[in-house]
Amino acid sequence: MNTLLEFIVTPVPEQEILFSALKTSIPEADWRMGDSDAQGAYIKGYCQNGIDISIWLGENPADITVNARRFEGDPTEEVRSIISKLGTVSKSLGCVVSNS
Repeated sequence: MNTLLEFIVTPVPEQEILFSALKTSIPEADWRMGDSDAQGAYIKGYCQNGIDISIWLGENPADITVNARRFEGDPTEEVRSIISKLGTVSKSLGCVVSNS
C-alpha cells in the first residue's frame, strides 16, 4: 500500500462530529468508526477508487493517514481533492492541521 499523505490534527475532534462531517463532505467514501484496544477511537473511509483513509483519535494530536491501494507515482486530481476535503473538514471543526 502506498502512503500518500500523513498529517496530524489538534485538538482531537469528537468522533461522532467528525464522522458526520466526513460522511457529508466526502460521500464517495464508505465510512465506519469504532474503538481499538490498542489505539482507541478511529474512523476509516474506503473509496471505490482505491483510496483508504485512517483517522486515529485515541491520542492528541490525532493521526490521519491517506493510503492508496491502486495508485503509484503522483496523486491524481481525484486523490488531491479527497486530501483537500480532509483538511477542510478538520479546519472547520477548529483543528490545526500539520504534517506529522
